[in-house]
Amino acid sequence: MKKAAPKKKAPVQLTAGTGFRNENCIGARFLLDLLAGTNTLGVDFGKIDRLQWQGRDLGWLADDLVVECTASTGKRSAGISIKSDRQVTSSGFPPDFVGIAWAQWFGVKTERVLRGTDDAVALMVGSLAHDVEDAWSNLLSDALRTTPERMTARLAEPVADEGSQSSALQRALFASLDCPDELRNEGDTSDSATMQLLRRIRLMRFDFEATPSRDHDHALRDCQNILRSGDTDEATSLWSRLVAIADANRAGGSIDLASLLVELRDQFDLRDHPDYRYDWEVLDRSSRELMADIRGEISGLAPLPRSEARAKVLDCLNRDRACFLVGESGSGKSALAKQIGEADYDRCLWFAESAVDHDTESAFEREIGLTHPLGEILAASPAPCLIVFDSIERYSPRARRLVHRWMAALLAEDGLKHVHLLVTGQIEPAPKLIRSFIEAGLPAALHSATSLDPPSEDEVQGLVAPIAELQWASLRPELRPLLTNLKILDWLVAAARSGKAINPASIIGVSYLVDTLWERWIEGDTDQLSRSHLLMRLGTLEGDSLLVSVPRMQLSQSEQAALGSLTASDLVRIRDQRVRFTHDMLGDWARLNVLIGEPGLSAPSVRARAKLPRWHRPIRLFGQRLLEQAEDGPERWRQAVEGLEDGTEEGAIIRDQLIEALFLATNAVPLLQRSWDALAANGGRLLRLMLERFMFAATLPDPRIGALLSSTEEKGEWEHLFRLPYWPYWGPMLTVLHAHREEVARLVPHAAAKLCALWLKSVPVEFGDGQPMPWRKDAAELALAIGREVQALNAEGNYYSDGHDKTVYEAVLSAAPEMPDEVAQLCL
Repeated sequence: MKKAAPKKKAPVQLTAGTGFRNENCIGARFLLDLLAGTNTLGVDFGKIDRLQWQGRDLGWLADDLVVECTASTGKRSAGISIKSDRQVTSSGFPPDFVGIAWAQWFGVKTERVLRGTDDAVALMVGSLAHDVEDAWSNLLSDALRTTPERMTARLAEPVADEGSQSSALQRALFASLDCPDELRNEGDTSDSATMQLLRRIRLMRFDFEATPSRDHDHALRDCQNILRSGDTDEATSLWSRLVAIADANRAGGSIDLASLLVELRDQFDLRDHPDYRYDWEVLDRSSRELMADIRGEISGLAPLPRSEARAKVLDCLNRDRACFLVGESGSGKSALAKQIGEADYDRCLWFAESAVDHDTESAFEREIGLTHPLGEILAASPAPCLIVFDSIERYSPRARRLVHRWMAALLAEDGLKHVHLLVTGQIEPAPKLIRSFIEAGLPAALHSATSLDPPSEDEVQGLVAPIAELQWASLRPELRPLLTNLKILDWLVAAARSGKAINPASIIGVSYLVDTLWERWIEGDTDQLSRSHLLMRLGTLEGDSLLVSVPRMQLSQSEQAALGSLTASDLVRIRDQRVRFTHDMLGDWARLNVLIGEPGLSAPSVRARAKLPRWHRPIRLFGQRLLEQAEDGPERWRQAVEGLEDGTEEGAIIRDQLIEALFLATNAVPLLQRSWDALAANGGRLLRLMLERFMFAATLPDPRIGALLSSTEEKGEWEHLFRLPYWPYWGPMLTVLHAHREEVARLVPHAAAKLCALWLKSVPVEFGDGQPMPWRKDAAELALAIGREVQALNAEGNYYSDGHDKTVYEAVLSAAPEMPDEVAQLCL
């Protein structure tokens, strides 16, 4: 970066002596313009950005004061010479000012050239005859409205007996601006050039030294108008303060609006410039407390860079001003949001679910302690700001309505461009959340989700390689997928480093890992039963009420006795007399243990919770536990599923969660393989049901539908038909279906063909580096096997597809990039 040149000190005779009262008052007048958004130079100069005193180092020869502005046409500046006496008379401008103006015009002894710019040189005087002032005003006004050549003709000496289009005084003022002899060799000094220079000259009179003073009275009225109180005494104090600030800067200072407000805010309450410092302190303190709860690294290990994920989110934010980031619980969404907020934005605001649980913006502002509206606070700070709504699926309906109103205002066409929104959520509720965004009329940026991919198994293996206690985990392929869940990995690393041995042989699946960690948290202390009871009690209260935290007084005295040890173990946190889990997975695991204690999933207490979203994941975990922890696990899982098919809505919901447990799992491949016989039984009835659930639960609405359809109703009607794969779930499913492709083709050809067609049509053939897209080959071979099976059935003549064969051939044709010869042969 180029180093700024040091300020040149002005000569002593320019900065000391008499007559500076007028100069200080003129400086104060421009400071008042800076506050009020006005401009004494005229509206064509726009709004003032900065004032600089003694501007010789900026290239100005009229250097008492430099006014830098932003007009509709761009940046404009004016160098001002301030005199307290009468400088301009009926004879015209003083020679020294004329010499300065022409030297500035040609750029003599300065790099700043006035010619060819919209800048100006100004002479501001304390005295000016009224006829001279009127003549100059009319002359400048006419010159700005017509061409230099035509204006020069008007100022020609009148011919006898013919009228004149100018006065003698105007002609004298123009004649006085002729270029001095010593500068005539610098360029064009014709009358036309002189007229062009005249258009860049401003002459203004200020009577601050007169009694009474019109300009002083005008300044006091303006001070009253910008003060919230409008009090005359306070206006007088404000004007005196502005004069003092101008005097303090007269020797070579510089000031813009921000620095001027710093000087004034402790003393004056300005109507158009409220003091937001206290509000920012409130918001920053609250955000820092919430962000401090989010860990960006795993138990002391080097943090995963996740540079690709970060770049993807930032690209979305910079393009659309908003991003909806979705991923599995424990995938690191909050940690990534925190990293982006701290590293890529000047400010990051993080809102807790309870803080925004209000009907109106004003109720929120009162509760949190803000003294100004949130939108006004954000607008007053031009610094890039990221607002994070973390885990939005945990927000109450009332909180979401408030947040939707904020989102709509901030993302509107005329919204705050420097404020970006990052919304995080889990993958399962993402379609409903997107639907709510559409219904709230939010822009297209929130009509689709940006998925956070889990880290690769190789990345995780490299991360835990230095930990001797976890070598067994990194060397067992069946456990590596479990460790890609960063929260599970964090807990496992913390447990390994605690010094208490973990039996590797006991961990053969996610449910075993849950049991091992739960036992370590709960059963290792003397108050093990009370700790276990309290965690399950908190999980139940949270799941039943949809609250994100539980009032401490809702717990009995005996239950509260265990709060201290759970807090010390970093399992729960207490804030504002409310208790919450440190991570939502803890709540899921606590509710899982509640379900384990129930007589079965058909129990009335379980059915009563079927429609409560926070019980769905624990039910899926229960299903995974059924499959993993018994020799006859698949049969018990099948019986549980079929036992829930009683025609009730509650039974269907619980059944669907048990089916989704097979593929919404970190270790989906072994679960699907273990349950395959149960899925394929009875003509593949449960396999067909699983694929139907998969096509909904493992996909997200296609955002292109939102762009094509205008009404919310139309989008709701069509979004279930047009969906895109959420790829982390698809690899395990395609792997297992491909391994059993002959059986799949025979049992569920059309359901499987629909799955293959969606994958093959939705994902590219190759990555950007030319590598084949994973699982396309699996899907292509599966589609081909289905096509051959259907073709054979058609050849037998006793097969009726009810029109579903179209999907089969669509899948087959989509497999052509991978298997062109086979597809061609099948289609001939």
